Amino acid sequence: MKEAPVAGFDISKSSSDICVLAPGNEVVWRSKMAHTSQSMAQVARRLTDIGVQYGAAPVIIMEATGHYHRIVLQFMKNEGFDVVVVNPIQSGALKNISIRKVKNDRVDAYRIALLYRLKAAKRTNLPTDLIADLRSLCRQHYDLTQDLIAYRSRLHAQLDQCFPGFAGVFSSLVNLSALSVLERFPLPSLILSASDQDIEGAILSVVTRKSAYLQKKIHALRQAARNALPIAISTPSCAVIMKNLVSMLQILKKSIREVDLQIRALIRSDAGLRTDAELLKSIPGIADYAAAVILSEIGSVSSFQSAKQLVAFCGLDPTERQSGQFTGTRSKISKRGSKYLRCILNMSAHISIQPGCKGTYANPVLAEYFQRKRQSKPYKSALCAVMHKIVNIIFAVLRDQKPFELRSPELHCQIMRDRAAKLSLAA
Repeated sequence: MKEAPVAGFDISKSSSDICVLAPGNEVVWRSKMAHTSQSMAQVARRLTDIGVQYGAAPVIIMEATGHYHRIVLQFMKNEGFDVVVVNPIQSGALKNISIRKVKNDRVDAYRIALLYRLKAAKRTNLPTDLIADLRSLCRQHYDLTQDLIAYRSRLHAQLDQCFPGFAGVFSSLVNLSALSVLERFPLPSLILSASDQDIEGAILSVVTRKSAYLQKKIHALRQAARNALPIAISTPSCAVIMKNLVSMLQILKKSIREVDLQIRALIRSDAGLRTDAELLKSIPGIADYAAAVILSEIGSVSSFQSAKQLVAFCGLDPTERQSGQFTGTRSKISKRGSKYLRCILNMSAHISIQPGCKGTYANPVLAEYFQRKRQSKPYKSALCAVMHKIVNIIFAVLRDQKPFELRSPELHCQIMRDRAAKLSLAA
């Protein structure tokens, strides 16, 4: 079988640099391709001609560069080429292969092609279309939530100046009632001049409440307005800024609800995803959104041969530093995996180790494990250890397709010993 040529694609925002290596590693073609259908079609025809010349179609290799590589990947796969996507960390390892310090797109395209030729490129597992859609939705949900938090902080800062005391009237500053009232009455003077019916209308336009609740809120709002009026900055600009912030928060909350509904619909549309999501939700600290993020980020659990590989994929594996007689003792986690996945694992770990409103723990076994770790390790190190345990649980639940069972360490060890004994007898 003839060795195929290799085409290295250095992807940028609107164009790509291409370098094609012959089987003997000599450069046979360089070009620049715009990310348009016409330009990509021309490149595909040229690559096909090169394949005819050497008796084998070129293998295309490119970096996973955010979202820029996705249209090129899809087009070239549709044209019938074998496309290999690699992690930028791998291609970055060849930056010092030459003595000269040169960094440009032409050189990067050559190095990417050479990476495959040296057999050093590890093919990235590309998600299915369904998983890719779910991943996009979950990441959009995360970004919108971060924007919501940022705008809520801005609204708090503005209220401290224009309407101090308002935040204490409602349980949350971004609930529908609070935003509706602020949208219509952004200043203390407007609350005091409004009738009870107007304030009731602002609240009832978004939620249904009983009369006693409405009267209590109206009284609290008027009291907060009277206290704020002597010290508040009541200028026209304050009202405009307040209304703009409220409008942004309302849009963000609506967008998050729409994305959340689409995530749920996407999971319900596939039997495998639906089953895996229910299995993950059996683990304490993992709910609907967390299960969706985990499934979208890791894809199929069959891609991992062991729980250690999944831990490394999450970026929770410890780094290693050793040279000569020196061995590092203060190792940090690699953080080379998905930040969205680590964020969800961090949240799940916090839920597992923190007591609830009734003083009970969602996962008492992990809570006890965390307390033992805290006796010899800092808080964050102990929390990472809990996240590591949760990843092991996730791997076992998805691998075995069985819901989570809360077991003590002693009971779990006994079950494992009994299972090993049965396997040895069967052998």
